Amino acid sequence: MKEQDVRAVEAMCSCGMDFDTLCVCFPSFTTADLKKIYDNYKGVTPPVKQVAVSVNCS
Repeated sequence: MKEQDVRAVEAMCSCGMDFDTLCVCFPSFTTADLKKIYDNYKGVTPPVKQVAVSVNCS
């Protein structure tokens, strides 16, 4: 796979696309390649921090 192809798949992962949809959208890529990129991206994604917001409307 070209680096450009890998970035395209990662971009779709960042939009929340699941693995089955990736396989449908990229039929020319092997399932093994897509799974590797998908798993790698999901492992690198930083956890979402919980933020508490306090507003005083006085």
